[in-house]
Amino acid sequence: MSLDSPSSLSTLFVSLRTTSGFPHNGELLEIAVLHEDGRWLFESLVRPQWHTEWPDAAAKHGIKPADVQEAPTIDSLLPLIAPVLQGQRVVIFNAPVEACSPGLTRVLAGVAEIRCLMREFAPVYGEWNTRRGAYHWKGLATAAYHVGFNWPPGPRQARHECLATQAVWRYLLDTVQPAMAQSA
Repeated sequence: MSLDSPSSLSTLFVSLRTTSGFPHNGELLEIAVLHEDGRWLFESLVRPQWHTEWPDAAAKHGIKPADVQEAPTIDSLLPLIAPVLQGQRVVIFNAPVEACSPGLTRVLAGVAEIRCLMREFAPVYGEWNTRRGAYHWKGLATAAYHVGFNWPPGPRQARHECLATQAVWRYLLDTVQPAMAQSA
């Protein structure tokens, strides 16, 4: 497992909140993009175009219809987000699910590389799934706890998930990758 590639790509951490528990079934409500050096490159609430309520998702992440009533739509944000991600390495904790979000698929079209941190963290956590013959994938909360990340108080926002994803990524770069090099 090599997390760093020899190119000059910047690593960007992307997280989002949607109107459903599963991004491929919902519309974007919030998106955040964090640069590997800690700079926030993009952060915005997003007004959905079709959904008018999302009680289950609101209970989970705290974003209510009134919060996004005056927010821009994803269509108006695309020209702002796409250049930020263009040609970069994008790390998403659960990329197979989050990258399927209808709003995000258009944004990710120009990225150089998409990395799924959940998949890369699984062997580090080390829980083998005999039925699937692979390591069991763990959620971001478990991975963040494992690496010592302290969640900010209050409802979890996309910005918090970017910070947690960055912490897990750095842990893998700083701890796991050097240990693998020493054992080789």
